[in-house]
Amino acid sequence: MTRKITFAIAALLFAGAHANYTKATIPFDAKLDCTSCIRGGWNYCLNNSGSPSASITSQDCEEASRTPDWYINKTIPGTVSGWLCSNGVKDQMNAIVNGCMPWIKQDAEKEYCGSYLIDLTKNNQIAIGRSITKFPVGSSCTYRAVTKCGYPQAYWRVNNPKVAGDFDIAFASVDNMTVTDELDGWNPEILTGFNGSYASTEQMEYTSISQAAQANAVISEDEWTNCNGIPRNLYLTVTRLKDSSKSAENTE
Repeated sequence: MTRKITFAIAALLFAGAHANYTKATIPFDAKLDCTSCIRGGWNYCLNNSGSPSASITSQDCEEASRTPDWYINKTIPGTVSGWLCSNGVKDQMNAIVNGCMPWIKQDAEKEYCGSYLIDLTKNNQIAIGRSITKFPVGSSCTYRAVTKCGYPQAYWRVNNPKVAGDFDIAFASVDNMTVTDELDGWNPEILTGFNGSYASTEQMEYTSISQAAQANAVISEDEWTNCNGIPRNLYLTVTRLKDSSKSAENTE
């Protein structure tokens, strides 16, 4: 059976609503992948032993917080050591982006997601889509859309109604960050602007996410036409919570 979920991201003027991150219904398991662990409200921890290359020596999902969750030891010049955990990062999207590194791992290990970065900075008529035909339970796809023509908006649809309620969606926005920059994983104090999360439902066949309405945005004609506004970023993380098609097949 084909299970397909479709996303499209464009630069638009209006739409959206504001919320806050809420815990997704993901039971604790030490083997949860990075994003699922964080979205479930658990603590994803990275450990660095202090090598000059600052490489991660271990990482895992933990049920409780550490003391402290964010510990960096820089006593040796050029090295960093200690635990860096998601519960020590104030903004969840910052924890997801920098702890789970979708710009590296998504292209290498999650080909079904498509690429992480969506550049909309040069044309207000661009709409770039991602179509996911295989979405394993417990996995996540994260996207970052950037535009200078207004506000980026994401809208998505689950094409198979049997699995329409199987997904968790988290989103966040950041202004004044160019395409070549990224959220700073070494700064746990960073906060995104417009952010929130929700669970998909069978009643929401089409869903859109944008900061513009929340900000009561007014975009000038010059900014919209010539794409000369500030860079605005929209982050979107989608996690597969379950596979309802299997239970539906068992009852038929």
